[in-house]
Amino acid sequence: MLGDLVGRILAELRALGLEENTLVVFTTDHGDMMGAHWLIEKGPFTYEQRMVRTRTHKLVYNRSDIGELYDLADDPWEMRNLIYLPETRHVQNELLESMRERMVRLGDPALRFFDQIRHVC
Repeated sequence: MLGDLVGRILAELRALGLEENTLVVFTTDHGDMMGAHWLIEKGPFTYEQRMVRTRTHKLVYNRSDIGELYDLADDPWEMRNLIYLPETRHVQNELLESMRERMVRLGDPALRFFDQIRHVC
């Protein structure tokens, strides 16, 4: 289906005489859902997710999935989830506390559930 739509766009540019002077760029912010990070169909779209990051680390809280912790300095492509490693527990705890403080400040409706399960992130 996407190929058909791309073809329609390119055909219209050709018909308008703009094909040679037009750059067509396709981008996304959610991946192709077909194997990025070795995941197929990465999960439901309506679930609650929160993220906090520093210059060196990123922590993602997923209400319906495993949490994520990445070392952005050593792993800028976020390929190795460090969430369960004992040696990263201190970073995880700092980021979870930072996330909680922001959730409180913003009156985030996900805070109640976050408090119930944050110890298993």
